[in-house]
Amino acid sequence: VISKRAWMPLSSTCSGRTCERLLALAILALALSGCGRDDPAAELLDDYRARVERVLRSPRASLAPAVPEAWPRARDRHLDVPPQRIDLIDFMRLNNCGLGALAGMRASSLGRVMTPPERLRYEFRFAHAGQRCLDGLEGEADEALRALLGDALENKRAGLGAVVFNATLGSEALARHHGLDVQALDPGALAGAGDIAIEAVYGLAERARADNDGDREDWYAPWRALDGSRYGGRLHRSLVLLERDLDAVAAMIEQGSSLCPLGSPSDRARVLGNVFRNIYAARVQPYMAGVESGANRFDASLDRLIQAQRVSVPSALEPTPVQRSLDAMRRARDRHTRAWQELHRTCGLEVGVRPD
Repeated sequence: VISKRAWMPLSSTCSGRTCERLLALAILALALSGCGRDDPAAELLDDYRARVERVLRSPRASLAPAVPEAWPRARDRHLDVPPQRIDLIDFMRLNNCGLGALAGMRASSLGRVMTPPERLRYEFRFAHAGQRCLDGLEGEADEALRALLGDALENKRAGLGAVVFNATLGSEALARHHGLDVQALDPGALAGAGDIAIEAVYGLAERARADNDGDREDWYAPWRALDGSRYGGRLHRSLVLLERDLDAVAAMIEQGSSLCPLGSPSDRARVLGNVFRNIYAARVQPYMAGVESGANRFDASLDRLIQAQRVSVPSALEPTPVQRSLDAMRRARDRHTRAWQELHRTCGLEVGVRPD
């Protein structure tokens, strides 16, 4: 909103269509300025890279956008569940075993549109109730029912792996959690940033366990937690930013071989040492360490979830995009460290903080 006071100086210097255009531009500028704040992590890394560029007199690097790899599409992370049908007579017989209500729920209109977490809970409940019933059936009179129930449970087990996968590692909640329309992690707010998301991923792994009966009161908590957090996406963007900018800085330092031609620090080498101490060691390295620490914890939770699966995980998710970006960031970090170490060695720099 532009106030009358803000509008008056503009109106006093223009008129008609010219004034309307200027006013429209002013409104557009105000709107754009409020669309969102800058990304603190991107600003930090850009400042670090720009300082190294100036000292080394390198041409301004034309860097590709730091765009994380997208989480796999639904068709690449969905497994087909074998169809399971039961005729009306058999359904009535299951009533005698206390399974009629469960089977009826699945056959209802709501049961046919169960979400993956709901479907997983149903399958666990049916498997546990069915096994209890099967264990309790004795005598020849129950042979037909035992055979029917045994076949039903066997069919359920055959499809359970796909149900588990679709509800956990292949779930929409985990995919939304890794959405790309987010900023990187804030350098000033790393502590505890991923706690809720990491606990939620471990929760998915726990719900995929073979001995689960689906009766937990907080069954849906992990999926809700992931829907309410974007830590995975923000962590992913942080890793990609770090990989790109650390690689760019390493490349510039590697090409600055003429910085110390006589083996002693030149003035530019001393200035570069100050950049290392005051910018990298004081600000970038703590951010990188915090991101990597969070990534290690998140990676461990994803590994647990992968190990909990009962089927072969699609190649698109083993490793996951975040795990691939973590490996790429580590390679860039190691290259960056080697570049600084070589510079210290050839220039005899002593900046008070070693690059390793």
